[in-house]
Amino acid sequence: MNVKETYVFPVLLSLCAVAGCRREGPSTAITNPGVVVPQNTVIVLDKGTTDWTAGLPWERQSRIAIDRHVKTTSVTGLMKVEIAIRNRTDHMLRLDVQTKFFAADGAQVDESATEAIVLRPQETKAYSSSTLRETAGMYRVEIAGAQ
Repeated sequence: MNVKETYVFPVLLSLCAVAGCRREGPSTAITNPGVVVPQNTVIVLDKGTTDWTAGLPWERQSRIAIDRHVKTTSVTGLMKVEIAIRNRTDHMLRLDVQTKFFAADGAQVDESATEAIVLRPQETKAYSSSTLRETAGMYRVEIAGAQ
């Protein structure tokens, strides 16, 4: 076996591996400037959380209900948001909940960590979040991930 034959196989193998790989860059964000996202409210991000059939195909209900929705401000001027989330189904649900805080001009100034909440059938749990930014005047609680 000569030197050329010993290098041919590894080179061909590496070329096949590189040719099979697909490289992609980051995806571009799709924005809709005409949509105004409401502030000082709770938003459910995925349709799987809101739409489900309860008994009959035409009976559409929401999997969750927001029973309490309170915004308070401490004596130091920091905002706190409290909500109560109720599971309306007979199944366990896992929700990811996060609060985003905004200044008066609509710019986001703070956000909480995403918190996983597991609700047993017909159970209600409290969720609260607060900001450390005095400039926060508005908020939006986002709920996603019902399973």
